[in-house]
Amino acid sequence: MQLQTLPRGYVLDPRRQKRQFVDPQQVLQAVGLAEGMIFADFGCGAGYYTIPAAEMVGEHGRVYAVDILKSSLQDIQGKAKIEGLRNIQYVWADLEISGSTKIPADSVDIVFLAHIINQSTAHPSILEEARRIIKPDGLIVVVEWKKVKIPFGPPLEKRVPREEAVKVAQTVGLRLAQEFSAGNYHYGLVFKKSQYETPAVPDGKKADPA
Repeated sequence: MQLQTLPRGYVLDPRRQKRQFVDPQQVLQAVGLAEGMIFADFGCGAGYYTIPAAEMVGEHGRVYAVDILKSSLQDIQGKAKIEGLRNIQYVWADLEISGSTKIPADSVDIVFLAHIINQSTAHPSILEEARRIIKPDGLIVVVEWKKVKIPFGPPLEKRVPREEAVKVAQTVGLRLAQEFSAGNYHYGLVFKKSQYETPAVPDGKKADPA
């Protein structure tokens, strides 16, 4: 699965106290999401990535929207109905509990974790569940806040440094396969199961060894 170089985010008017974020469709394209794939959005929240992913995988693909809040899943269900999307499966689960998603093992092409690791201290459990359900050549994508002081986002002490995220992933049998640009305020990491070879990384970047 070939990854592309993701352009930086776009800047909204700072005078209106808006912030710089990444276009979800650009991120999903960068990690290789395509028609017919199976995608799991861990901690899907309001569906910022879920809805675009469902549009991209099409009627022959599937998206698992996973969250501990039933209200979030209901909100996404309403949005999906408006958009005419019927390829989303809603999963109420506590990701800190192994096997809680009940998604079949080795069945998902891409598991997506955006802004979820900083919300929990059970990082290994969350990544273990992601590893359990990805296919042998599947990807786990992590998008997290950079540990820099800015006037929005989670508190600085809650943010997980890129190096820590990589180390935790390695403890559960994952290795860093790629890094990508996720805007000024976030970093993007792509992991694969350790026993599979690392793809070529563009732009001269080197992936961390397993």
